[in-house]
Amino acid sequence: MKAEVLSGFKGEINGVYIGDEVKYVHLKECIECLENEYNLIIDNKEITEFIGEELHSRTEDLYDEGNYNYEECYNHIRDDLLYDLEFIKDLFNRVPYGILI
Repeated sequence: MKAEVLSGFKGEINGVYIGDEVKYVHLKECIECLENEYNLIIDNKEITEFIGEELHSRTEDLYDEGNYNYEECYNHIRDDLLYDLEFIKDLFNRVPYGILI
């Protein structure tokens, strides 16, 4: 993964520009977890966008239920994504040349 903070706050992960520091940190951490769990290098913009959209929408849905704070929701969803077989299959099928094994 190629990730850098550009300026206060502008971040970029694999060509995806992120203007929110919390979303940047969450996406970066989620990609790192996926890379470590599955021995991958995720360096593709489309795959990064896909992971970011899934992470954000699922976290927001759980947060909207009102049972947890946002950080707890994010942690729960990040852990769920690591072992969600449908998500992992979609991830691997999305752009095969964008994931190095």
